[in-house]
Amino acid sequence: GERWRAEQAARLALARLSPRDATVLAGLAGGQTSKDIARVLGVSPRTIEVHRASIISGTGSTAFYALIGVGSLTCV
Repeated sequence: GERWRAEQAARLALARLSPRDATVLAGLAGGQTSKDIARVLGVSPRTIEVHRASIISGTGSTAFYALIGVGSLTCV
């Protein structure tokens, strides 16, 4: 149904992410905050916000939360 289509669209979008965007998405899917992810990656929280924006613009905001769910299922 509708959920399956959203998950398939999210999987396709996930495959197009840059490696760093995928890492950020994995952290978000794992429940980490931008500050937590920034600390682990050794970058500023603002850099993580830029990656979040890249994920949203590259996938469409409606797919962002579906990507979080797919990211948590696939362990990006």
